[in-house]
Amino acid sequence: MSIVRSCIVSAVMVAVPFGVGAQGAATVDVSPEMARACTAGPILREAGAPAAARPTIRATRVGAGGRAPVLDGKLDDAVWATAEAVADFRQFEPAPGACGTERTEARIVIDGDAVYVGMRMYDTHVDSIRAQFLRRDDGGASADWAAVILDSYHDRRTAYRFAATPRGTRTDVLHLNDTGADSSWDAVWDVATAVDAEGWTAEFRIPLSQLRFSTSGDMVWGVNFSRTIGRRSEVTYWAPVVPTDGRFVSLMGDLHGLEGANAGRPLELLPYTVGRITTDPTVAGNPLKGRHVTWGSAGLDFKYGITSNFVLTATVNPDFGQVDADPAVVNLTAFENFYPERRPFFTEGT
Repeated sequence: MSIVRSCIVSAVMVAVPFGVGAQGAATVDVSPEMARACTAGPILREAGAPAAARPTIRATRVGAGGRAPVLDGKLDDAVWATAEAVADFRQFEPAPGACGTERTEARIVIDGDAVYVGMRMYDTHVDSIRAQFLRRDDGGASADWAAVILDSYHDRRTAYRFAATPRGTRTDVLHLNDTGADSSWDAVWDVATAVDAEGWTAEFRIPLSQLRFSTSGDMVWGVNFSRTIGRRSEVTYWAPVVPTDGRFVSLMGDLHGLEGANAGRPLELLPYTVGRITTDPTVAGNPLKGRHVTWGSAGLDFKYGITSNFVLTATVNPDFGQVDADPAVVNLTAFENFYPERRPFFTEGT
């Protein structure tokens, strides 16, 4: 299995990893459908709580001869009808622990190559869904979002977040040390979205090759789902997250049904080329300077999966031509500007 990525990688730091802020948000009544779906119960507080105390979901495996979901954002494939659905989402803000004001459903399907996540975001005011065009990784924008977070190591400290807006704008974040977040991490994955009379849907396809996990043991991952309703500054999670707890990954639910998952030995290539030509007026007869000066360079990053949790990463002649330019900054202070390292080879795993 080979994956070739574009030679230009964009990365924008996200200021708020968990969703849009909601200071001063007004209280909104819960829709009747949501009131019936949201059950009263304790919010998980302890990071080391037993499995029985955590919400759980089982992935539905695409059987032999079965068809994986077609990525069109419509969730009308036969396998989605048989997948387990979860819908008890609780607010992170503006009212921590309260039921979400709109019903949200999530399902997971897995085959030999990828994890598929289907999310249905019901909305009683479809015309108010915020679906503006955004740049990739602009996770702080006040838009509607749907996200899945996977703790494939199941260490309760690291996780991968994949999120999308109704327009299909994507963001991916690497969560570290329970509450840390690195939005410069970019993975190869896909998502399709659709807006209809009931709200909107998101259909994710996350290749197993992009996740790091062990194939031994009980094959249980941590998982959480998130939804942001931009117009209400409301963020909800399936496995409840309380702002004052100072924890995130350690509060995630459990994902079962992953037996037999194997990333294989994927090969991923990230090439780049860059060239330059300079044309200057010259002094007649100057042998040291020509009218046209050309320059070129090329390089390559590559990854090879030796096992599902051990990847060989190498680079040949890395160059800043791989990434977007640093933003212009007007510095009126006595301190130097600091620009973070953006070349993927040097940032992965840091």
